[in-house]
Amino acid sequence: MGLNRMLRAIDGWRFEFCPEWIWCGLVVGALLLPVGCGAEIASPEPGTNASSGASGKTESVFSNDIQSASGQQSGDESKGGMEGGSGNDATSVTDPVGGDWRSVAREFIEDRQYQQAIAALTAKLIRDPETPEASLMLAECYAGLQNFDLAIETSEGIPLREEGQSVSPFGLAALGQSAMWCVNAHRYDDAIAKYLELIDAIPTSGRAHREVAYLLNRQGRRHEAARHIRVLCKMGDIRRDELHSLMVLSDAIYDDPGQLSESKAGERRYEPIGASGVARKLFAEARYVDAASLLEESVVSGQSQGAVRALFGRCLAEAQDDQRFARWVTTNDDESLQYAEYWAAMGAWLVNQQRFDEAVRALSEAILLDPTDVRSYRRLEQCFTALQRTDDAKRWYDRHQLLREVTLASNMIGSSSPPQQASFATVSDGLKRLGRPLEALLWEVMGLQSLSQNDAQMAADGLTLDSRFEELNQRLLKIVRSGDSFPSREERLIGLDYRSYPMFHFDPALVSVKERAPNRKASATTTPHWVDVARDVGVTHSYQVASNPQDSEFSIYQVVGGGVAVIDYDLDGHVDLYFAQGGADPPDFQGQISNQLYRQSESKFIDVSSRSGTIETRYSTGVTAGDWNQDGFPDLIVANLGINSLMINNGDGTFRREPTDELDDLSMVSSSIGMADLDGDHLPDLFEQTYVHDPAFTRRPTRNAGGIVEILSPFLFQPGMDRILFNDGMGGRVATDVSVSGDARGTGLGLVIADFDGQSGNEIYVANDMLPNQLWKRTDEKKLADMAPMSGASLGHDGTRTSSMGVAAGDFDLNGSLDLHITNFENAPVRLYLSQRGVYRDRAITFGLAEPSYEFVGFGTQAIDYDNDGLEDLVVANGHVENTGIETSPFAQFPQTFTNLGDRFRLVDFGGESEYFMTPHVGRALARADINSDGRDDCVVTHLGENSAILINETKSENHFLRVKLVGTHSERDAIGATVSIGTKSHSSQTKWVTSGDGYLCRNEQVVTFGLGKDAEVQTLGVSWPDGTQETFENIAVDRTYLIVQDQGEFEY
Repeated sequence: MGLNRMLRAIDGWRFEFCPEWIWCGLVVGALLLPVGCGAEIASPEPGTNASSGASGKTESVFSNDIQSASGQQSGDESKGGMEGGSGNDATSVTDPVGGDWRSVAREFIEDRQYQQAIAALTAKLIRDPETPEASLMLAECYAGLQNFDLAIETSEGIPLREEGQSVSPFGLAALGQSAMWCVNAHRYDDAIAKYLELIDAIPTSGRAHREVAYLLNRQGRRHEAARHIRVLCKMGDIRRDELHSLMVLSDAIYDDPGQLSESKAGERRYEPIGASGVARKLFAEARYVDAASLLEESVVSGQSQGAVRALFGRCLAEAQDDQRFARWVTTNDDESLQYAEYWAAMGAWLVNQQRFDEAVRALSEAILLDPTDVRSYRRLEQCFTALQRTDDAKRWYDRHQLLREVTLASNMIGSSSPPQQASFATVSDGLKRLGRPLEALLWEVMGLQSLSQNDAQMAADGLTLDSRFEELNQRLLKIVRSGDSFPSREERLIGLDYRSYPMFHFDPALVSVKERAPNRKASATTTPHWVDVARDVGVTHSYQVASNPQDSEFSIYQVVGGGVAVIDYDLDGHVDLYFAQGGADPPDFQGQISNQLYRQSESKFIDVSSRSGTIETRYSTGVTAGDWNQDGFPDLIVANLGINSLMINNGDGTFRREPTDELDDLSMVSSSIGMADLDGDHLPDLFEQTYVHDPAFTRRPTRNAGGIVEILSPFLFQPGMDRILFNDGMGGRVATDVSVSGDARGTGLGLVIADFDGQSGNEIYVANDMLPNQLWKRTDEKKLADMAPMSGASLGHDGTRTSSMGVAAGDFDLNGSLDLHITNFENAPVRLYLSQRGVYRDRAITFGLAEPSYEFVGFGTQAIDYDNDGLEDLVVANGHVENTGIETSPFAQFPQTFTNLGDRFRLVDFGGESEYFMTPHVGRALARADINSDGRDDCVVTHLGENSAILINETKSENHFLRVKLVGTHSERDAIGATVSIGTKSHSSQTKWVTSGDGYLCRNEQVVTFGLGKDAEVQTLGVSWPDGTQETFENIAVDRTYLIVQDQGEFEY
């Protein structure tokens, strides 16, 4: 295919630009409009390029009356004719033939004897200064000598208009050639100005529109370029690269200057011009911080155009840089308001502030100016979802999906040889539905031109290319004459009455400096050291996706993997581990290998599955632990394909297994599971996630001719309805769907249950794969409402859905609110939802997590303060969902640790230490526990087809710690929903939450760990119990674990 320019990834689809756009060639010679319809009379020249490189060669393409500017040699050839002159020394040659100066000068020029030509022309101009043809030829000589600045200066002396104000043919030629020389001299802004002046003189100059659009596109000024390309569309004089550039204007058309491909004759390379050209590419790649940094100097100095200033503001809004964004808004001028990206920037900022009504108005203004703004489509869907206007939200979602479909089809055309006619039809039909009929017709022309004269279908229809072109020509004329070539205001806004929404007011005072200032920065950073001891301590668990080894072509249920629950089932003070196992096949999903319970004894782990009665040979995924019957002994819950299992701890080292309920539906793929009080009766209930619920869930992917394996999307299957199993108080369970609305069906993988809002009762956060995330809050007895859209925790900062897998919960910015870190699919950033007064804002970009996570498929994640400095760090298990065979999407991937610096995270470079993190794995669940009871939290990680890992934290640190375990009496015993806060001398406060669900298919140790840094005493410790009561303790000794029983004080554990 040649060089493939792949730009912005949006929800798994890309706007691509390929060199074939130029060479498949839209030569619409038959589609020329008569004078009066805005047509250019001359035939288009699809193979020409206005800029002739570094040579001085010019063509009289701007005036047919002037021929003297043609026939000059290339710059390399002209070097032999320079004769060492500067272009200014004309004293050695006189005017040899007074009246025949033109032929003499032309002969010198053709022989590349520029100095002699200059002498002859200078002599002529001395005698007759008002000879524009001589001045034009003189400028041509300077260009031949590579002195483009002097050539431009000379040509600028030729007036564009004659005394009667009619356009001078020599002035026209001089202006066009001067513009090209400006390009050769890298004076791009001057070139653009000259082309615009030429267009002002001759509005139907297709060549001028083409060249100025080309330069503007390379400068990243895509919206300005589009105005000229639309003129070319109306003329029927359009090339594929130009037409394709109209698809999504906020993305870039870009050729990497460092990757030169073999060029075809006349091929245009869209190498970026200036900082704005590179910034546009960075913006398309979601590298907003880098893009803003590139643009800042020119914007602050006042040397940038309005379009560039608008792009700068949009980069700041997307980068969540509120301080610089506030300065941009308050120092902006009215020129920027003419551009869609000003309004899109304001809309993005308003959405981030949860000011959805005002955001609708700003985003609507953006789409009126740019109906291709796919990012604003997504944000409008986000706004209307938050405003509970589901019909409007669906309209904008459908509009986004339609443009996605059209763009993917157009990319297929560029990457296929020959392109498929079905792709042309998809593009054309989709553009019609988007209210873009002229573009739709021109894509239809392209499809026609890709056919051969002997195409069987055309022969069968009795048609010829000429007859089809004539038909299309008549349709083009009709569209242009109708004035409806491009979408109307009504079509752009899908009938939205945007004026009914309030215009925003920006108050810089609302951008609080404190909001971005960290509550505490890391005083020093320590590189973590993790050691995998699993095999050394006797853990040999390896999750298998089938009864026989399988390393590719996974069904949707197999990609989920299996979880691990940390449990002290025998209450000896040492954590034990329960691992899920797959190892079974359809149709009954009963296997030969079981889940495994490992008991820790004398620093070793012993498999006690058989003697404990915890054998489970169904295909299992998620696991959790909790005290279901409130007898003081933790029980186990297992999510299976089919019926789920509750294993009641008998208190004697054995368990009694019973089904969670009677639902034994093998088409239901369960994932994470959690236990907590969900209805306020102080008894634990169960929350069961369902990933997909579809009889076809065993479908296997296919391989293409190149051996690449298909990735099965959850969209290929019916989503599932999550369920709550309420405790009836007598050991039984009453099952109910989480919602009566079918729209609540999801593709849940990650789960956290906690008190998110500080009010009485637990909330349930569900991380969905490619569907909006959900935050369920109890509004009435046993009734839940999804608060995620209103709170900002449903979609990413840019309005995109997340392929959410794992969830880590912790107070990452130390503001006393529970935050969430969500892992994502490759080519998309993770989410970092920071909570402030009940509102969540995705700050992954600001905190440095977006770019390092972009190429990974993340699963399990945990907040772990690995060095006990008081700042929650992050550990992430990565691994692809399919062994595709694509080199850039490896199956096994490196795990990651991120150090919390207070105001950002930094990816840890292990530098050869911590072998586990230097080796790729197919990671899945990740649980937190202090395995060896040394006060440093460790990790347990499951994989696909590889031994699970027990990562002991051996980080060198002298920091202190405090660990707290809660037991409820009035509240349910596990105290899910409680918070523990401490105050120390040097740190004002820290808060931890007692949670369930715990991220991805797992259960963490039921203990909260505080890193204290150098503080040797905890001055205050407060517990807010789930029933609303509070207790406070003072002067707590450190470096130990405390058991706090509600209303009974604290005990050292």
